[in-house]
Amino acid sequence: MTKLTADQALDKLDAGESLCDADLRGIDLAYAFLEEADLRQANLQGAQLQGADLRGANLNGANLVGAELDEAGLLEANLSGANLQRAELTAADLRRTILDGADLTGALLEDALIEPDQLRGALSLSGATLPDGARLPKRGWREAFDTWCHRRA
Repeated sequence: MTKLTADQALDKLDAGESLCDADLRGIDLAYAFLEEADLRQANLQGAQLQGADLRGANLNGANLVGAELDEAGLLEANLSGANLQRAELTAADLRRTILDGADLTGALLEDALIEPDQLRGALSLSGATLPDGARLPKRGWREAFDTWCHRRA
């Protein structure tokens, strides 16, 4: 698939089209209105999505490696199976976001709005930074995460 520019992607979304499987590597959609966008399996590696409104968006299986999602609104978004390795999610709104099977290896979740139970279904949190700034180890992250959850209860 041809790599889309920000204007092309926004035009498609405005027309009600899906961006399923779209090549959006490195795209700058910071502060864009992407509510309920269909971004299943989209390649958003290195995308600039700071402050974007992705409420209810479907990002199932999307590649978000190294994406910048600081302060993004991901309320009720579907990120199941998404690759969020090294993604920056500082202060992102992840309330009621589905993260089952998501790879959050090395992700930054500092100050993110998220419940510990949402993170339980993640494929990996190895090396991730949690909302309170605690960093999980690369090895033994599950045990460290369980301890972190227990302290918050």
